[in-house]
Amino acid sequence: MDTLNDLLEWHVSRKNRMFSGYGINKCDCEGQAWTSVAILVDKVINKDGVVQMLRRLENDMNQLSREQKPQKLAFCVGDKSDNSYWAKSRRVQGTLSASDAARQMEVVPSSISEEGEKTRPATPPQEMEEARKVIEIEL
Repeated sequence: MDTLNDLLEWHVSRKNRMFSGYGINKCDCEGQAWTSVAILVDKVINKDGVVQMLRRLENDMNQLSREQKPQKLAFCVGDKSDNSYWAKSRRVQGTLSASDAARQMEVVPSSISEEGEKTRPATPPQEMEEARKVIEIEL
């Protein structure tokens, strides 16, 4: 796991995975470029569950080299409910620009998980983002 994309792909391919899909994008937040990691969970998850999942993910991201950790990182988590959760990471700080992080998504081949399911990183569909109630959380 050398890159942010590799780390997220590893999480998706695990048998006991925390999430089933992800996307890495560049977004504008407070007039600055941020790396946005969109995460899809294939069950309903509550606010506390999202916080725990993102903290574990932050811990894993902090194992990456400084060059592979985003300068500014935000998460958007969507689940099977009408809610989506949004949070800024204060624990992950590196030197990877938002543009370079988003470029990592462009070269990902599909893979097969331990359960034989094909998985592929994915950004949430536009209609999912528009129909959801966004809940901001603190990490």
